[in-house]
Amino acid sequence: MTMYSDFLEEIYSLDDVNDLVMEINLLLHEFGSLNEKKEIAKLSGKVRKSLLSKVTNSGVDNVFLKSLKKEALNLQEVKITFAKRPSLVLKVKVVEKIKENTGKRVVINSSVDSSLIGGIIISANGKYKDYSVKRKLYG
Repeated sequence: MTMYSDFLEEIYSLDDVNDLVMEINLLLHEFGSLNEKKEIAKLSGKVRKSLLSKVTNSGVDNVFLKSLKKEALNLQEVKITFAKRPSLVLKVKVVEKIKENTGKRVVINSSVDSSLIGGIIISANGKYKDYSVKRKLYG
């Protein structure tokens, strides 16, 4: 567990990373510093609640935000192709299963390919695993 775990806990996809980075950039550029809780209350998004809590409890400064941004941008990307558009629940399960098997926190870059019929294809670090129905049917 890192000091960023509270923030990264709800980051599952590259879109989530981009949203977090956008909110951090907004804070850094628009507000300059985080002296007041009301500045963060203007935000919407996944990190708002955590930021409000941190500012209230221990304070968050620009150094923390820049480090959090760097940590989020350095999460390992795993490319996953789904047979149909995945629900958030499925994305969370896939990320948690990868974390369980590798011990690493990852984010997924997902795409959809209906020709898979069912299942998924996982690609990361030069490794490729095809768990699709198409592969099982057509080998």
